[in-house]
Amino acid sequence: DQVEHVPMWVDWDTVDRGGGVLLRAGPLGGLVLALKSLVLGYTSPAGNKPLVFSGRLQEQAPRRLNETARFVQATITPGGMRPRGAGWQITLKVRLIHAHVRRMILASGRWDAAAWGAPINQHDQVGTSLLFSVIVLEGLRQLGMRIPRAEAEAYVHLWRWSGWLMGVDPELLPATEAEGVRLGEVIAATMGEPDEDSQRLTRALLDSPLRTAKTRQEMANAKRVVRFSAAMCRTLLGGEMADKLAVPRTPWRYMVPFVRRLVSSVELVRENVPFGDVPAVWAGTRYWDRVVEIG
Repeated sequence: DQVEHVPMWVDWDTVDRGGGVLLRAGPLGGLVLALKSLVLGYTSPAGNKPLVFSGRLQEQAPRRLNETARFVQATITPGGMRPRGAGWQITLKVRLIHAHVRRMILASGRWDAAAWGAPINQHDQVGTSLLFSVIVLEGLRQLGMRIPRAEAEAYVHLWRWSGWLMGVDPELLPATEAEGVRLGEVIAATMGEPDEDSQRLTRALLDSPLRTAKTRQEMANAKRVVRFSAAMCRTLLGGEMADKLAVPRTPWRYMVPFVRRLVSSVELVRENVPFGDVPAVWAGTRYWDRVVEIG
């Protein structure tokens, strides 16, 4: 009954413009989501326990990446978040999965409510929403992408609507990027330090390419991807948090400044060429379609 109603503040053109930010980012968006947003989601010792309870961390990491990619692609596709759209449907599916996981965890008798609160609670859910919104904006800017204020606010608007559909208390959903940043600071101040499970989840995520490689050449390529991912992860998280998560240092860190310069150069050309956004959005759309297709 709740989701049949669309709040008055939802503007469909703004929702679609918000999705266009991540479509324009293309592979940069994938890097930031995987190596900043998802990893930061593991840092909360209470918030990461539902994932830990599922077990088989190593085996499930590639699947988690693929499911996240499908969720994001459906969310940012134009029209996808309108009622009955693909993004709308997958968001409600995730909400139902959360409810089922809560029920199974509480029935297991293993959940320590005094230490962790309720499983997948409002604190954790709004934190996750911020990982997909303001944290992504922060990460894209770290890599040299230019995001005007109007685009950033449209992107936050998209994830405000997504969070509302996910069941987050409307009063907790930021309406602007500035509100999201302030709320993120509150959340960071009210959770514990990363624990051993945080490190295990991070390691499983970074090593996931190794688990899907089948041939010797694929394994060699996967090892290079893992080393580059670790370097990018340390850059996006900062050295202090990366050390807490035991993210290894690799020589690939010297490549990150070149990535930034390349992105900045491309952005400069895009901003000064008429309709420069069009090829970027087209390429980004193909990128996300391909990511979902190959898993």
